[in-house]
Amino acid sequence: MLLTTHSPDLLADEGVGLDEVLELELTPDGTIGRLLSVIPGIVQDWQDGISLSDIMRARSAPPGIERLSSVDLAAG
Repeated sequence: MLLTTHSPDLLADEGVGLDEVLELELTPDGTIGRLLSVIPGIVQDWQDGISLSDIMRARSAPPGIERLSSVDLAAG
């Protein structure tokens, strides 16, 4: 079975392990897929108690996303 999600609720399920989640990365040469269980930084974060949903939220956030909170949409 294959499931794709951006749902933090699905990733937060304690029954989901690192060997069941595939991260897809777009590259100039195509898409690379890796199980989270083979990505050292993710393995360490997970062992340190960080949830899969928090790990993946941080990895999938667009660069500079934190600057959006400083944009004043009313000005201009």
